[in-house]
Amino acid sequence: MRSRDLSCLYPTLFLALLGCQGDATLPASPAFKAHQDSFKPPRAFFEVDCSYYREEVFWRLPKAKVVWANYALLLHDFPRTLASLAGGKSPDVHDPAFRRAVDDWLIREFARISQTQAQGNAINDEVEVVRDAEGEVDERTGCRPESYGRAALFVAEIPDTREVEGLLDVKGLGVEEGVTPRQAWSGVLTLAGALRELAWQQAIEMTARRELAKRHSPGCERQDAPYESSTLESYAVIDSGFDVRLSGGERARAGMAIRRAQSRPEIESKYFCPEAHKEKTKLFLDLLLRYGLTTWWQNAQSAPTPSMRLSNWQTTSDCRTLDFGAFACLHPDEAGRTGAQEDALRFPFEVWGHTITGTGIVDHANEKAEEAVRLYETREEDRSALEAYVEAMLNSLQSRPAW
Repeated sequence: MRSRDLSCLYPTLFLALLGCQGDATLPASPAFKAHQDSFKPPRAFFEVDCSYYREEVFWRLPKAKVVWANYALLLHDFPRTLASLAGGKSPDVHDPAFRRAVDDWLIREFARISQTQAQGNAINDEVEVVRDAEGEVDERTGCRPESYGRAALFVAEIPDTREVEGLLDVKGLGVEEGVTPRQAWSGVLTLAGALRELAWQQAIEMTARRELAKRHSPGCERQDAPYESSTLESYAVIDSGFDVRLSGGERARAGMAIRRAQSRPEIESKYFCPEAHKEKTKLFLDLLLRYGLTTWWQNAQSAPTPSMRLSNWQTTSDCRTLDFGAFACLHPDEAGRTGAQEDALRFPFEVWGHTITGTGIVDHANEKAEEAVRLYETREEDRSALEAYVEAMLNSLQSRPAW
């Protein structure tokens, strides 16, 4: 039985501190890079801000696939780990062989499921897991800090030496022991949901970089661009290789999101910044309205006051990095009533918004993600269909003159 001893986590660990070099979609300005470089992520389980954390054994999934990855970010954050995957050559994020090696590493180490979720339940049938010739399950130990729910942290180890280089956050790998999966608390993500969350993360990141560049541009007054923050960036999206049952009984492909590790605030509600960062919270909420956005989509067209629409977003402990929230785009009429005056900046509602119909609420961003997943499945799991979805969502913003 393959398992990992967590005693290796307690010496001082090396981690390349954040300073995202960006990718082709999201170029980083010098001002943004300086901001990112000042953010210090947790480097080991014991560095995560929480009252307690639980160690847990996760099982490996045999049919999982990487469908989107930020290879430049992975190389930046884990240079020695990825260098060991390059076969003695200098790592090149554009080299198909290097990308395949990174994909194999992501699947081998982080495409996991909790033991409870792997059993048959209301959400999924019994899930196949990797076993050796003797029938022993491929196991790996991770960590669930307080309030992590369907996510867990794993160490990144340099394959050649097993030395720890940092942490990754994996979301969608199932409920913990003692919790029963149900529709309101399924423990998993759909692949479409993981893609939608990625598109929103990238879009809010574009917004943050735009605002930060303006803040540092010549002649800009601070009050014209008061907000300075970024999002918790994504490393990869994984097709988990099994289906889940939705509330209407239909089935959908399960997925996972792999992200940078972070510390969440220890406060009564994880959706708000600590009191010390109250002013930054207000600046962020004002910024969202400027772009016609809300963070509480269920109330986007019905809540009586703007403050009630802006109540579901998560941050790191210092409120410098967004992790994440129920972001959604307000209808243009609603956006105008809540103070979103800059029409040219608004996210296009027909791409990002929610429409209330006679049968419920249609989430346009998720609907497009579901279409992309269906295309992916009909094309023999060609990931280009999913990559095209993310690109198209971001192009809907970049094509606007004000952007």
